[in-house]
Amino acid sequence: MAAVRKKVETTGKGAAGKGTPSGKAAGRKSRSKKASPVSSGKASSRSRRTVEQVMAEFEDARPSDVSDKVFVATSPVHGKGLFAATALKAGTFICRLHGMPTFDDGTYVLWITDELGLELTNDLKYINHGKNPNAAYSDLDVTIVRDVEAGEELLHDYGW
Repeated sequence: MAAVRKKVETTGKGAAGKGTPSGKAAGRKSRSKKASPVSSGKASSRSRRTVEQVMAEFEDARPSDVSDKVFVATSPVHGKGLFAATALKAGTFICRLHGMPTFDDGTYVLWITDELGLELTNDLKYINHGKNPNAAYSDLDVTIVRDVEAGEELLHDYGW
């Protein structure tokens, strides 16, 4: 398995606000605090949301170019992020990385070796870093490593 590094641009804000957009929390629309309906042992209506309903919770959500299982929207972690459009089980394959080989550093470059990088050209470039990852790169594939809820951001531990 190749080691992967990803350069992340910062916005110059302090650590607490690094990469976080102003205004509503990371572009997510505010939800009213209505009580959820009580069901008799059945799954809640929240777990049966359509992809359109999940994406509607984000102001700037758009379909992804890699899979109908994910979408792109503003991230509370940094810039844009890749989010689950539906609930995803551990082991789910998302997509294969696509890009151009490069020897130069850049915002969306994953380093395969110390000298060779892959400049990502698809929406997988929006997977942000997190110390509690739910996605991983295995060679050039992205796979879910723990169950993910619809609307949850996909995160990978860059190993920093």
